Amino acid sequence: MSPVIKVENLSKRYCLRAINRDMLYKDLQSRWARFRGKEDPNATSGS
Repeated sequence: MSPVIKVENLSKRYCLRAINRDMLYKDLQSRWARFRGKEDPNATSGS
C-alpha cells in the first residue's frame, strides 16, 4: 500500500524576538483570519 500523503523537506520558521502585547494581538489576528479562510491582515507583500 502506498502513502496517501508524502511530505519531504518540511520546516518551520520562527521569528526570534521579544514577545509583546502588539505581537500577540497580530498573531491572534492572523490565526483567526486563516481559521476563517480569510487573507492574513498582517502578511507582508514578500511572504
